[in-house]
Amino acid sequence: MGVLEVKPHKRNGGKMLSEQIVVSAEEWRESLGAELRQRRIAGGITQVQLADKTHYHVRAIQRAEQGKASISMYQTICSSLGVEVAIMIGDSEYLA
Repeated sequence: MGVLEVKPHKRNGGKMLSEQIVVSAEEWRESLGAELRQRRIAGGITQVQLADKTHYHVRAIQRAEQGKASISMYQTICSSLGVEVAIMIGDSEYLA
């Protein structure tokens, strides 16, 4: 399973560097939606197929790709696409 790093950050040998980019929740969701759309397309999966796989309506998938979904919905979509969401909060080191 791949890891989807949504919040930009720099790493050095698995360690977080001090420079981090802070984004709003809206920007984060928009970035995540765009990345999920790219991964869906790269995987040759249509919105209809992803909707069937996640048990969401196609319109919900469209809204998620526009950055208008809940965190739990993004987690479900990511899981269906075979990726995890790495959410960086403060100075925590979520990724090793």
